[in-house]
Amino acid sequence: MLNNIHKKIVSVFLWALLAAGVLTLFKRIFCGTDMCGKAKKTDLQEEDEGKFDMDKKVNINSADVHELATVPYVSLPVAQNIVNYRELNGSFSRKDELLNVKGIGPKLLGLIEEYICVE
Repeated sequence: MLNNIHKKIVSVFLWALLAAGVLTLFKRIFCGTDMCGKAKKTDLQEEDEGKFDMDKKVNINSADVHELATVPYVSLPVAQNIVNYRELNGSFSRKDELLNVKGIGPKLLGLIEEYICVE
């Protein structure tokens, strides 16, 4: 009889654990949040909102990581990838060369094109 009670307790515990895991998974998938409830940022979202001067374009050949990260939709890791690529391959001659940088695809390039320049 005691053994039967233990089986029921373990069974209830396992079902509760499974339900909690499923709820957490649904929350992450459908709400786009991490465990703390804060919205996740992606490479296509602004990393440093409000710090970009809309009247000035950022020169991708001379800007440092932090200046590149002020460009709308450019995250700090993507900004670092731009600098790393530039250090390995030299200056950019055209904006579309950014497509060779890890983390930058046609969609992101289209979003940031108006905020950058090549000089």
